[in-house]
Parts: sequence; structure tokens; C-alpha cells
Amino acid sequence: MIEGNLRHLPLSEVFQIIVTGQKSGILSLKQDEKRSRIYFEMGRVQYAYCVPGLHLAEILVRMELLTTFEAQSLYQALEDKNSNIAIYAVDRGLLSEEDLKRALKTYITETLTFLLSWKSGSFNFTEKSALVSQTPPDYTFEAMSLLMEVIRRHDEWGRGLAEPRSIYKQVGNPTTHTLPEGSWEILGLIDGRRSSSSVAAEIDMPEKAVFRILYELAEEGVLAKTSFTADEPLILVVSKNIFYQRLIRLALRRIAVQPLLEETYEAALAIAAQERPRAVIVDKYDESAWDFVKELRQLTGFSQIAVIMLDAEQESVGILKRWNRPKVTKVLKPFHEIDLQQLISQFVGRTSV
Repeated sequence: MIEGNLRHLPLSEVFQIIVTGQKSGILSLKQDEKRSRIYFEMGRVQYAYCVPGLHLAEILVRMELLTTFEAQSLYQALEDKNSNIAIYAVDRGLLSEEDLKRALKTYITETLTFLLSWKSGSFNFTEKSALVSQTPPDYTFEAMSLLMEVIRRHDEWGRGLAEPRSIYKQVGNPTTHTLPEGSWEILGLIDGRRSSSSVAAEIDMPEKAVFRILYELAEEGVLAKTSFTADEPLILVVSKNIFYQRLIRLALRRIAVQPLLEETYEAALAIAAQERPRAVIVDKYDESAWDFVKELRQLTGFSQIAVIMLDAEQESVGILKRWNRPKVTKVLKPFHEIDLQQLISQFVGRTSV
């Protein structure tokens, strides 16, 4: 077993020890409430995930390999929720093997990029167990090339990033400049109204990569930052399920609203009182969701707040029970992204998504 603290041995060095020794096993990381695992097979990377953090389904939707509705349908059909949703999509004929490999490599690279920013936390490397909570795919990826890409990103992003709420407008002629890769797609979304974050949500690349390109385009004089920041209403999202948290987050960022993600009802009440969101999305997993809505509506100024409740099944209850429940807008899962976006747009006073 290899174990220690990232304060004394950085993740990049731990990574290299495992790769150089061509070891097979699981590197487990923990920092505060965050936990992660990286799977190795003979020094090559099989899989990586972090909770809370990016979800593979989010990558599949962002890459337009699956719709939000398809991802949810697959997730609902999985008997073991920890099974790999992308592998299941291949089995169902919704993804090709090549698409699967691309999605996995993107997901692993972005997860490692996040993990490499950890400057503290414990780690241990152990042999694989049949009791692990995630089933890694059969594919493996060359570990050092992944690590070099991650280090390159950190170095590049460290030279400057656009701020998430900044709004840019085009002021220069892009054809007279040598532009970073991906610039033209980003320029097509620049309209003087959208925030950096909402632009990034529409593009198949890491959010910080988009922020870096926006920063570079501004440095080159192609773009200029406007004098105001985006007015992005806060939407509280309450779900204990990372899968739904991340899909809802992506859908909301695409319509330029700011999601606040909370797992527990207690934490959600506290953040609601502090941040004053314009609407609330509740992922119902038991009857206590109704009690949460009642408590929420008792907060000062929240008696009429719009609440969307996501439910996996259509309930059939008596009139008395319906009468005693607070008023909410029910949305059945799986939901279509556009339907959720349109509801939120209405609740925050926008005419369209």
C-alpha cells in the first residue's frame, strides 16, 4: 500500500510512482467532503471520478452524444446506479465504441485536471477489490500523456482567465489574428449579453478552457469586456443525486442562470435564507420533500417562491392529501432539458430561453 498526504507528496508525483511501477490498483483521494478514485491497470489509467464533481453523463450531453432525456432514461434503467452509464449506452446501441472512448478520455482528463489542483488531502493506493462502488471500463489510457495534458492546462490557465460573470463584445477583426483553437465557435456565441459561463456551457470543452480563450481574445483586441456583469438569477437546486445535480446545472447554465447545488434539505434552507434564490428545483426522493417545501415557504419573503418538484412517477393521491400539500410545479423524470429551461425562464421573468 502507498499512502500519505498531498501536502507532502503532490498528486503528480504519486501518479508517476504508480505509472513507473506499472502498478494495478485504485488510488483513493479524500479532501474534506470530497472523495475520488483513480483506477490503474498496469500503469495505465482505466477510470477516474470525484464526488461531488463532474459526472460522465454531463460529458455525454455536452458532447451531444446523448440528450438530457436519453441520459436520464438510461440512468433509470440501470439496475446498479454505480454501473457505467456510457457502457450501458453502447450496449443499447446509443453510442459507438469510438464515441465511448472519446467520452471516457474527456471525462478522465477533466477529472484529473480538477484533482491536480488539490494541495492537501489524504491518499492511499490499494489493490482492486470486487466490492468497489464503480465498475471501470475495459479501456485504458496512457497515463503520462494524460498527466502532461493536465499539467499543460494548469500552466496555461494560470496565465489568466475570463471571469465567469463577465460579458464580452466583439471589437476587432478576428481574421487579422492567429486565434487559439476553438475561438471561432466561441466568437459565434458572443453577443454582448451572455456571460462567460453561459457561453462555456454551450461548447464541448472544459469551462476554464473557454475562459482562457476569452481572455486571450480580449488580450488580442478581438473582444472587449463590457462595463457590466451578467444579471444571472440564482436558482436553488436540491438533490442528493450527483447525476441529477450535474445535468440540471448544465441545463441552467445554458440559459444564463446561476445554480446553487445543495444535497440536504437543512443546507438548502440555510442557503435559501442567505442567498434569496428566485426559484427552487427539488429532486423528490421521499415524502420529506413536501415538508421541505412547507418550511421553505415559511421563510420571510418565500411564501410565493416558485418551486419545481422533479418526481420519478406520477402520483395518484386523494383530494385531502393534495389539499394539504404546498403548491408546486411537478415535472416527471426523465424530463426534457428545454421544458425545464422554459419553466425557469418563466419564473425569473424571461420571455424565452
